[in-house]
Amino acid sequence: MRRLQFIVLCASLIAGGAMAQTHSSTNVSYAVSDSDMFYEYRLTFWKDKDSLVHRGMQFRVRPLDPRQWKAKPRLADCLPAIGRLWDAAAESVAIDLRYADVGYPAQFPDLLRRQIEVFASSPEWKKQLKQKRPSHDFRQLAPIMSAGNVYGTLDVLLQVRGYRITGISTEKHGYLRKEDVAGLDPPPRLGGLKLRDIPLPFIVTIGVARAP
Repeated sequence: MRRLQFIVLCASLIAGGAMAQTHSSTNVSYAVSDSDMFYEYRLTFWKDKDSLVHRGMQFRVRPLDPRQWKAKPRLADCLPAIGRLWDAAAESVAIDLRYADVGYPAQFPDLLRRQIEVFASSPEWKKQLKQKRPSHDFRQLAPIMSAGNVYGTLDVLLQVRGYRITGISTEKHGYLRKEDVAGLDPPPRLGGLKLRDIPLPFIVTIGVARAP
């Protein structure tokens, strides 16, 4: 009986698409969330307290099943959800983006793979590695990531909506670990580097502007 109920539930979700959306707001934010069979998606738009226009956007996704907390969707697969929630929010608030936060590379397999490819082939980063300093200059991450189009997946969505990425900034840095790449298939090519040579930011803010 339980198996039949589960099949009926899955069929209804597939037929109906995403579940009902939830809207919430404060004096500085407006959030919309919904879910599908596997993930909950939440898109929040931010504004200054005295402004009517929301200029910041934050996207978060998490597995519905707590036991599957390691499951990570590709950012490319999340674009329909972001677009859907964006449309829903735009019906209620004014949006004119200037920055976005969709998470850091290690949270999405497609972004992580691109991050590895970019730094494994970066002459600037390899030059710094050869200097064998006690700590590396993480100020180089943002320009290297921008030039390597690490967040190019998001740019596709932004361009459709009349925006473009102008640059990124990073905070709280570390390095690639074995567990970070455990789910990547095929394994990434490191270009002769070791896992601990690939830098990772844990906060990424993406600059956004209207496309000309």
